[in-house]
Amino acid sequence: MAILKVMPRKGTTKAIKAYLERDGRSLACDTNFCERGQDWAREMQLALDSYEAMTGRGGGRSYYHVVISPDPRDGCDLAMTRELATRWAKERYPDARWAIEYHDDNGIVHAHVVICAALATGGKVHFTREGLRGDMDALQDICREMGLTEVPQETRHPRRTEDGYVVREGTSGRDRSERWSRQREEQRAVRAARVARGEDAGGRRAAAGGAGWSWMDDVRREVDDCVGRTGTWREFASAMRADGFGVRVTHRRGAGVGVTFEHPRGYKVKGYKLDRRGGAYTLHGIVERLTPNLADGKTYEGWVPAASLPRRASGGDRRPSPRA
Repeated sequence: MAILKVMPRKGTTKAIKAYLERDGRSLACDTNFCERGQDWAREMQLALDSYEAMTGRGGGRSYYHVVISPDPRDGCDLAMTRELATRWAKERYPDARWAIEYHDDNGIVHAHVVICAALATGGKVHFTREGLRGDMDALQDICREMGLTEVPQETRHPRRTEDGYVVREGTSGRDRSERWSRQREEQRAVRAARVARGEDAGGRRAAAGGAGWSWMDDVRREVDDCVGRTGTWREFASAMRADGFGVRVTHRRGAGVGVTFEHPRGYKVKGYKLDRRGGAYTLHGIVERLTPNLADGKTYEGWVPAASLPRRASGGDRRPSPRA
């Protein structure tokens, strides 16, 4: 019974590679995008940086760290574990860049799969509970085809952990619905027929389309438009509200002054998350962008225009503080 653990991660791929290869622990490495001797973490990071530069979206998930642990009773050696992990990665993530490192802890060989979140097609790997079930089902199908122990279908339930999700036998006492069981049996029959014909088994993991709608892009476009046709914070906030968008200045102890935007559909996002590198959608960034629009030559001191925004008393100390 192979156990699957999935951990979505942010940050650089250099860090996960250093962790997997520390003290010479890695027994072997398999990748689908690097030649032997190349630094897979560097190549994967370049792909992530290219995606962020192309889409203007940064700060999201960088990669998925997946652990595949064969049942100790099967006595899988390195060769069998490599076959299991590479077959699973090729089937579920054919369009993604992935690298696999192998460890032997107390005589149990297991695989660490690092999957780049950015796809070569311009989209990103889309994580859902249904997708996690599909990952587990595909792993168990491969186990069965290799003659290894598989987790019974009725006990394959994902469970949230502190650092990700895990699917193993007996994680939940609830049975799957009849609808899901029927759908799974149909998928298994299709897979078996494809394998028998020597075709691609299919069942790849879903990916988020690169050209799909993004409510955060709607917010960015609205902010850019309102900044371009207003000159003060009050005018900017009024223009946003007139178009159905919400804008609220926030004061958090220890975090300073910020801004939160609300999409007409109810989605909310902090300004700094819209541009983590340049800060163009923070309160400070928007005020700086408004400054050239002022016809009377007023300047801003610090965060806000003292002449056009109300003051807010705090402990007897009055200082400029915007209210939108």
